[in-house]
This record gives sequence, C-alpha cells and structure tokens, in this order.
Amino acid sequence: MNRWELAGTVASLLLVLTFVSYEGAFVIRSVFRHLDAYVWCLAGVALYVVAERLGRWKNLDFLQVHAHEWAHAWVSLLFFRKVHSLEANTREGQMYYTPGRYGNLFIVLAPYCLPYLTYLCLFVRCFVQPSYCWLFDVLAGGSLAFHVACFYRQTHPQQPDLRCCPLAVSYLFIWTFRLFNLLVILLCFLPKQGRCYNLGGALGYLWDNLWRDLGRLMG
Repeated sequence: MNRWELAGTVASLLLVLTFVSYEGAFVIRSVFRHLDAYVWCLAGVALYVVAERLGRWKNLDFLQVHAHEWAHAWVSLLFFRKVHSLEANTREGQMYYTPGRYGNLFIVLAPYCLPYLTYLCLFVRCFVQPSYCWLFDVLAGGSLAFHVACFYRQTHPQQPDLRCCPLAVSYLFIWTFRLFNLLVILLCFLPKQGRCYNLGGALGYLWDNLWRDLGRLMG
C-alpha cells in the first residue's frame, strides 16, 4: 500500500466512522426506548457467557481458530479471490488465497470485526415466521457473544494480520467496522410500523441515510 492509497484508506475510514457515530447516536436512543425488543438476543449472550464460564465448551479454542480462518475465507470469496487451502487446529491456523489489487485489507482484517455467524442468523431470521423469531434472536445473541470473545482474544499488536498496514490504520479499520456492524445488528431488532427491521431493512435504512447525510453535507 503506497502513501496515496494509505491516505485514501484513512480518509474513507474516517468518513465511515463519522457517519456511524452520527447515526449511532439516534439508534442508541431508540434502543433505550425499545429494550424489550432485545430480550431474547440478550438471553443468547447470557447463555454463551454462562456456558463459557462453566467450562462446558472444551473445544472453544478449536472453534475460535476455525471461526477466524473462515472469516478470511468467506470475505475472500466475496471479493472473488481463489481460496487455495484452509488449515486450523486448537492453537493456530492459516488460509491461503490469491491476493488481488483491491479488498486485501478487508480479507486480512475481517476476523477482527466481522460477526458473520450473527449475520447468518439474522439473514435466516428474515424468512421465518414471526413466532419463531425469538429462537434466531437467541442464536444471534449467542453468536455475537462468541465473536466478541474471538475479537478480544485475537486482536493484539503482535498479531501478524494487523501488520498488513500501519498498526494505527489496522485499529482504525477494525473499530470502524466493529461499530458499523454493531449498528446494523442493533437496527435489526428495532420495531418499525409494528414489525422489526430485518437485515435488509437495516442495511437499506443506513444506505438511505448515508445519501441523505451526504446530500446535506454537499448542499
């Protein structure tokens, strides 16, 4: 990454972070007005924490390392990269892919900010009957707690992935997209006209507001 690409990356991240912070202030106020909408999600978080604290998950290290490597792999596929191999055990793992001109930063840093299992739960939740949504709320909460535990354990200055660019830029990227993903997840549970936003509705809301805010800024 040359200095111009680095400058463009930092400017883009700061723009996204500003947007997320601005929109997040409104969403957080709505969350506190509708805390009952998050009961089952919080139950999933609590179940994960209890299970981990009681030591029931003997394969937790194995699962966390695999989740890390699969995050690399899934984002590689999203950027149409060829994945050659994926290796993981209870201590470490590696994923080999063909790098390209763009998207490498997303691929390398995805395991530190992308709760893809939570997104999977929220995606499936879009298609289930309302009476079963609570089950996927629990799964979303539990998977989010799992990913947060992975983020906490795996994000540190000695992590080789974080050295793909200046460390400060890696942390800026990670925290920007952690906050963005948290904003999307919170929106998925907020009621809208008697129903909850789904994943598509949450992303659509942010997309519309992004262009609205840009229009105000340019105007």
